[in-house]
Amino acid sequence: MTSSVPAPEISYHADFATDGDIELATPANVHFRIASSTLCRSSSFFRAMFANAQPDSSTSERHVVVVDEDEQTVEVLLKIASGLPVQFLQLTEMEDVERLAHAADKYDMPAALNFLQVYMHVPAVRAQPLRRYALAARYGWEDSCAEALVDTLQLDIDFSPGALPPMDMLHLARILRLRQFRIKAFAAVLDDVVLFGFGNSGKCNAQHVLPKPTPWDTLKAFLVLELTRHPCGTTVLSANHAVLEAAREAKCKECENGTLLYHWPRTLDLLQRALQRLPTKLD
Repeated sequence: MTSSVPAPEISYHADFATDGDIELATPANVHFRIASSTLCRSSSFFRAMFANAQPDSSTSERHVVVVDEDEQTVEVLLKIASGLPVQFLQLTEMEDVERLAHAADKYDMPAALNFLQVYMHVPAVRAQPLRRYALAARYGWEDSCAEALVDTLQLDIDFSPGALPPMDMLHLARILRLRQFRIKAFAAVLDDVVLFGFGNSGKCNAQHVLPKPTPWDTLKAFLVLELTRHPCGTTVLSANHAVLEAAREAKCKECENGTLLYHWPRTLDLLQRALQRLPTKLD
């Protein structure tokens, strides 16, 4: 003899407990009463569902539709469909936003997706730049996608299986291309013989030829490597590294007075400006 787990008792959501000829039931047996006409107006999925099986208005029995979504997701969807106010910060986790987006897409509810397009700018979503980027890219929300793409530069992305949020390979390629684009741009600036002529000339101020690799050569290689590790660029010059110290203290061994090779405050200023001007988009 086997025992079965009893189904949870039916409860009705406070905002959807009275009117309506349709009931949507969640896995937790929370029911939502709503007019089929409202669902048909807001969702082509339900419009197609009810096209050939309209509920019988002559009976008090309501047609029950079992859905896969949780209570919060159904609540937000139906409030948007009904024109009821939604607490704007109700979705406190990125998982909540992703579930709502999946449901809005599944039931083809454009108004809910429009709501989420605005929701992309709340702190809870902005705090997850990679997932925000994946979601915005999927639905073509260009403003949020562009912002999130820049924010992903702050991340050390884990490419192991299952670590990345679902996204098209073209969108993943954009993340990698932007990083590479910035690295190439920075390397090109560091090689500029006008902006950084004092380092790229290979000579000291007295025109003595410096042995290779020069302190500037070593510094350039280090800075490019640091930008590769930290693509946002904000920490490249803040590292307390021996290479930076060596460049700051570098002197020409041929000069009797031991003059420093580089005016360090000016050099730092030029490097910081170069980092700040790195491209943040691919176009």
